[in-house]
Amino acid sequence: MVSKTSFFKFISLLLLALLNICCSSAEVNKDLSVTENTSVKTDDPYRVEESVTADNGAMKEDVFTYYQKLQPQYIPDYKLQKGKEGFYTKSQNGERLKPVMDIANGYLEIMDDQMGEGHVKVQFVLFKKADASDVIAISIQRHDGFGLSQESYVLHIINGKPADKTKEAFGNLSHWSFLVDDYAEEDHIVADALPVLIELPRKGTTAKAIASIEKKFYYCSDKANAEQAIACGVYGRMRRTSIDLKWNKQMGVFEWE
Repeated sequence: MVSKTSFFKFISLLLLALLNICCSSAEVNKDLSVTENTSVKTDDPYRVEESVTADNGAMKEDVFTYYQKLQPQYIPDYKLQKGKEGFYTKSQNGERLKPVMDIANGYLEIMDDQMGEGHVKVQFVLFKKADASDVIAISIQRHDGFGLSQESYVLHIINGKPADKTKEAFGNLSHWSFLVDDYAEEDHIVADALPVLIELPRKGTTAKAIASIEKKFYYCSDKANAEQAIACGVYGRMRRTSIDLKWNKQMGVFEWE
């Protein structure tokens, strides 16, 4: 038979063991809640994953959330909407367009092909500076069925707001950058003959400036008027057709030679 003293000792030891187990479990859960990040996901085929830090509840901005904030001001024609099969926008003819949304690479593209009447191509890309601050580069290329034109923006996000640094980002890049140094012609003629297009990267950080020569086949034909015939001479004085624009993370600008 077990004595009363031995029984009480056994019960006391058992209670102490259970108490230690409970305390240890509570301490582990507390540490996890402080140090781990929680990932918020959806079942959308274009899902956007946002990291939520338990310390302050702040969400990490990505190319999608920046697009949603900046779209009305910088890209008025293409609002992203949520449908059963993911996000979409509408073409200028009212048809649904499926955007390219590469969240991991900070890249978003919309292509509105207007069936022989030209096209609109939007590239919206997230870059990073060395101090981890965000920079948004935007390229809006328009083709009217005859020639190309483009709007480009480089926006530094400062205190959550966009600051337009386009001029600083591209420096003195222009149509003259593609011609031999001794070429001389009226600026508006050269600008019309050689529109400069900015192609932003889906991967990596090197963009490309391209001088479009689409108008050559018309300006150098017998259909050209007097000023367009003058512009024909531009194409014979080109020293290059494209320029690599390398991202400088320290300065937040594109460098080229």
